[in-house]
Amino acid sequence: MNDQFAYLKKYSDVYDAVLEVNRRISQRDWTVSIQKMRTAAERMLKHVYQLYGEVSRDLDFCNSINQLHKAGIISQKSAGNYHRIRMIGNEAVHCNVNYAEQETRGVYGVLLEESVLFAERYMVQTDPHGRERLRRVALDVPAPAAYSAPAREKRNNAYKYKVR
Repeated sequence: MNDQFAYLKKYSDVYDAVLEVNRRISQRDWTVSIQKMRTAAERMLKHVYQLYGEVSRDLDFCNSINQLHKAGIISQKSAGNYHRIRMIGNEAVHCNVNYAEQETRGVYGVLLEESVLFAERYMVQTDPHGRERLRRVALDVPAPAAYSAPAREKRNNAYKYKVR
């Protein structure tokens, strides 16, 4: 049997999370699969963060994305993708939003794109100055704020997200 996620086996927690996402999608459990996508993405970034610095218990997913991007460790596009997965995942968990197949598969594509970058670039091509830049960035970031759902507005029966 061909394992399409073999590139993640080195990171068993990420591998297991992506397998669970894939299983939920095959069961057509769209909302739970989005929740699991958020978990997988958070685990990936935790590994990247650990490569360059210590992960604090107080560091939330949003701040870790912002810090890694500001330190130049992850790209702007990756930061945007992680924020998209984070916000939609939060909405699925906290706002009881039910997602359709098309939207779920769109987010899944983003997760798969980031999982390849995670395994092939972010965890392999380490930046020798990344640790120091991340340390400096981490010292400037304020404590995490309380959760707030992403702003949404409905246009033509489709939700558009506003980044805050």
